[in-house]
Amino acid sequence: MASNYYSAQIKQCLEFGTRNQSRHLKTIHGHIIKTLPYPETILHNRIIHGYAKLRNTTYARRVFDEITQPNLYSWNSLLMAYSQSGNHLSEMERTFKKLPERDGVSWNLLISGYSLSGLVGEAVKACNTMMREGSGGFLTRDRNTVMYNSLMGGLLASGMVDDAKKLFRGMEKDSVSWTAMIKGLAQNGLEKEAIEFSGDEDGRLGDGSVYLWECTTCLWGLGAIKEGKKVHACVIRTNFQDNVYVGSALVDMYCKCKCIDYAKTVFDGMRQKNVVSWTAMVVGYGQSGRAEEARSGVEPDHYTLGQAISACANISSLEEGSQFHGKAVTSGLVHYVIVSNSLVTLYGKCGNIDDSTKLFNEMSFRDEVSWTAMVSAYAQFGRAIEAIDLFDRMVQHGLKPDGVTLTGVISACSRAGLVEKGQRYFELMTNEYGIVPSNGHYSCMIDLFSRSGRLEEAMSFINGMPFPQMRLVGSLYSAHVETKLRREMREKKVRKEPGQSWIKWKGNCTVSQRMTSQVHTWIRYMLSSRN
Repeated sequence: MASNYYSAQIKQCLEFGTRNQSRHLKTIHGHIIKTLPYPETILHNRIIHGYAKLRNTTYARRVFDEITQPNLYSWNSLLMAYSQSGNHLSEMERTFKKLPERDGVSWNLLISGYSLSGLVGEAVKACNTMMREGSGGFLTRDRNTVMYNSLMGGLLASGMVDDAKKLFRGMEKDSVSWTAMIKGLAQNGLEKEAIEFSGDEDGRLGDGSVYLWECTTCLWGLGAIKEGKKVHACVIRTNFQDNVYVGSALVDMYCKCKCIDYAKTVFDGMRQKNVVSWTAMVVGYGQSGRAEEARSGVEPDHYTLGQAISACANISSLEEGSQFHGKAVTSGLVHYVIVSNSLVTLYGKCGNIDDSTKLFNEMSFRDEVSWTAMVSAYAQFGRAIEAIDLFDRMVQHGLKPDGVTLTGVISACSRAGLVEKGQRYFELMTNEYGIVPSNGHYSCMIDLFSRSGRLEEAMSFINGMPFPQMRLVGSLYSAHVETKLRREMREKKVRKEPGQSWIKWKGNCTVSQRMTSQVHTWIRYMLSSRN
């Protein structure tokens, strides 16, 4: 009975979502450890699968290692964790080789992992091997479609649009295929083609909420109101009007097409609203000069007010957010933590740090979101020592930071030149808090080294990354240029305005072609040293 209860809890956490799915899943996992010393393999598998979906490879591996006799589902769940993270190719390949047996799921996870990492050649090789070894009976039509969907996603992510189209035309398609094609075309700047695909005569429009959401988001940049209304009609026909993601996308689409009344109709009809839908309406009303209508339409309950203020924070709209703040005070809802957190975030993002600090100090109860908002605000606006001090206080209070909090405190260390302290926080992220570093965390660390002029250490850090990327090396390029320029300008006794970057400085002195060439030579050398 207990196993069934916990399985249902994990399923609910993943399907319906929470404010922090990862934290919720860890809480459930903690209860399982306390109440079930020897959980069944099926429950272990559920936990691994949950961590895999949330891309927490560290915890997925820990749980897997606790299983005395892992079955194929256990292995595939672990493989899924490495495959979906996009950062653990070597672990994914090692796990795949260790599989006691392989089925279609195993192969498709491998192909998907290669595709997500942009290694289309490896994905194609895996497809060919899978086809050769397909005598095991797992190459059914459905399995073929899953395999081709993964491969097509990799082609689109790598910009190989023509090859993706060719594959798409010759394969059996499902709603995932159409969704991937539309999303991929839009991400490659081919929004009009994406819309043409969405209206294909196959009648595939409306096979799923994700598909409809992708169709709607493709219309944002086009102002394509006619096509948008067609998608809206399809949403109604297929009973997806109550889906919060589809509804939010429709609201945003109508607002961007300057059809505020249509947007308001969709918004009012939504049973559930999120920050995306609120942000779209606040922006839409503001741009059409009808800001007062947005405020008057807010019902006096703490959840709605919190969402509305968060929407203002998203677009750094201090004027609108202040009006909602007044409404929160007069209605007596300002002391609800969701409202207070939104206000702290709003004033922090808008640079009103003193107001943000005052609100934070007045809160009778603070959760992890409260502390994170304040740490991020201090870090963003250069008050690094206060950000670091607040982070340490948060940990002393027994609260566990998340990835956003760590981004804020490492960024603060970068601004203050505290390299060793920033390194320590980065190590604590995985060793103490079980957080898998994201691209943003790696960027902060490279910035930490670069700002202090420790470019060799920054390159060494990139060499040790599980997924080195040119974009991150680009920040080193900027740091190197900045250092060179600063030295040359100082030698020529050239002054610039305080706070202005030497790279962006447009004075009487021009950067020589020789220097640019030297920088390119340096960066090529640093990259070649990786191989």
